[in-house]
Amino acid sequence: MIGAPSGALAGFEAFREIALNTTLRVLLTFPLIVLGAYRLGLTGAALGLAGGALVGLVLYVISTIRVSRRHQCVARSDGLRTELRVLTGFSLPAYVSGAMVTPMIWGGTVDTVPLPGRIRADGPLPGYVAFPRHHQPARRYSGGLTPAPAGFP
Repeated sequence: MIGAPSGALAGFEAFREIALNTTLRVLLTFPLIVLGAYRLGLTGAALGLAGGALVGLVLYVISTIRVSRRHQCVARSDGLRTELRVLTGFSLPAYVSGAMVTPMIWGGTVDTVPLPGRIRADGPLPGYVAFPRHHQPARRYSGGLTPAPAGFP
């Protein structure tokens, strides 16, 4: 959300404003997340994060307007229709392809189950073991951890 205003500020070489906005956004987002998590649990934390993103957007837009006025740069939308071809021909298809790939990536990582205390060098990440798709449902035992299926030492 803040990519365009941040890019505009970088183009104006307003790095102080970028640093100030980032610092304020972080300092305002953290209490929103903590308060949201305290009041509403995970949903509240997500709402706090979204609220922090909105606060960051407002800060960046205000800074972009101030800096562009300082440099006597006026934003115009006269040629907006000419950019519609780029939007529909490149940006929208790029977004749709990303939206199609992301669930596949999520689906590919579903078989990755965390096993605390076990580190395997051949797993996708340290401390994780990738189970084959035909594994049996996990069972709990007295240790509280899910044992690896047969074939995993």
